[in-house]
Amino acid sequence: MLALFRLFWKRSAPKPEKTIAHPGLPNICFKCLIEDNQRAPDFSLAAMGMCGCCGEVGEVYDLKLLDLYRARGFDLDHLPDFLPRVRAAWRGDRPLMSEQRIEVIIDSIPHSMGDTAEKPAAQAA
Repeated sequence: MLALFRLFWKRSAPKPEKTIAHPGLPNICFKCLIEDNQRAPDFSLAAMGMCGCCGEVGEVYDLKLLDLYRARGFDLDHLPDFLPRVRAAWRGDRPLMSEQRIEVIIDSIPHSMGDTAEKPAAQAA
């Protein structure tokens, strides 16, 4: 009798509500990438955050930020550890890190990935 009550209780218990998605967040989790038929980047490019699609908190990717790094000449396989992986904190109530702030961080690097080979040649001349 107790087992029957437990079975009924499990089925009738309310399911925990899923976190509301945040459309303003650029983050996307692995599950949503796969559901959207997109290829997930390397796991080392993920960071703790909230998915803008499903609202789950976990490892997420900021694809636009990774595109910015790629456009600035960074090899995503060897991205420096001090560069942020996502612009949004894991909590959805904080503002996104601006693209200007990301540019300041990138510009603070002593040398850009794209012009390291050109500098020694210019100095030798």
